[in-house]
Order: sequence, then C-alpha cells, then structure tokens
Amino acid sequence: MPGVPTRHGVSGVSPRTEVDWRGCLVLADIIESFHTPISEEHAWALCYQSAKAGQRILAEPNDRDHCLLITALDHLLIHKDGTVHHDSFIDTQDLVAAYLMKTL
Repeated sequence: MPGVPTRHGVSGVSPRTEVDWRGCLVLADIIESFHTPISEEHAWALCYQSAKAGQRILAEPNDRDHCLLITALDHLLIHKDGTVHHDSFIDTQDLVAAYLMKTL
C-alpha cells in the first residue's frame, strides 16, 4: 500500500535520514529511525524550540497570515542545529501564491 502524502513528504515510507535542502529532518523520521520515543528532556526542548519558532513567526507580519497548526510529528522540521525550522509553521505554497497575486 502506498504512503499518504503529508506536508513534508510521504508517510508510510521508510524514513529519510538525510537532511533536506533546508538542512532539516522531519521529527517523525527521526523517531522512526531510532525505533524509540524521545526522552522527556528532548520533548521539553522541542516544546521550547517550537514556541520560539512560533514567536518569531508571529513577529513577522508577512508570515503571520500564513501560519499552520502543528498537529502531527511529520509537520515538525528539525534543523541540523537542533532548532525547529520556520517552515514547520508556514504554508510556503500559500506565501508563493500571495506573492504572485501581488505581482500580477
């Protein structure tokens, strides 16, 4: 059975352990690669990093109108430096469409 498309890839497909063009991995792939849940300390770190990323996005007027709600582990992009990537919360396709509408 084929995987289900998600915002950042396809679920049900073996996890990628290589960073993407942004230098990120999807949290669901990281957890699946290790075959174990994250520790409580890592969970709190992710909560903190997610809150900081959300705070930065809300401070940007252009991004604020294009925010997404994180509802699954495959929505969260973890940058190679350990931070939660901006694109986890932003509908980049919506931003491109808005930009094109302004320029036309």
